[in-house]
Amino acid sequence: MKKRLTEAQATYLRELTLQSADVLTKYAYRFFGYQPHMREIAEEAVQDTYLKAVEDVESLMKHPNKIGWLKVSLRNILLNIKREQHWKYEDAKETIDDNPDKKLHIVLDAFDEFDHYPRLKELEEVANAILTPDEAETFYDHFLCGLTTEETAILESVSNDTVRGRISRIRKKLKKHYKLPCFLLLLLFYR
Repeated sequence: MKKRLTEAQATYLRELTLQSADVLTKYAYRFFGYQPHMREIAEEAVQDTYLKAVEDVESLMKHPNKIGWLKVSLRNILLNIKREQHWKYEDAKETIDDNPDKKLHIVLDAFDEFDHYPRLKELEEVANAILTPDEAETFYDHFLCGLTTEETAILESVSNDTVRGRISRIRKKLKKHYKLPCFLLLLLFYR
């Protein structure tokens, strides 16, 4: 059985909500990287935090850092949401084999998406155009030949730190030129 809030508790919660609404909402948006499709979920998490505050109003009123208490509660709720999204399972009842139209649609979408990825020749041309000669050499040795940082350093007669610095600069330059997921797929495919 739920107990009713006293007038003092209700007033306390109203004032606390006014003080913390912007802070908690910004925290929740930032947690999801300001992704527009996650905005509603972030706002619901803030509401769930206030429900938790109502449930634990007595301990919250005694707590020395009320906003901190709310932020920790919100963080736990957000982490639970993120875990739930990560562990969602597909419905095993319907497989692709059960629905041939769906299978064809998935295959055609995959081919269409693959056509938009740059080919190795294009990647090499872009790398040669935007990288310094030393970076281009490291790009070829490390990314295309698959040598480790240490092997690349030995081959190029430079230190490991120099190679790591070049790799970092290469990634930054290529990320600017390509969309990130496309760049990562290329690196995985050609390693």
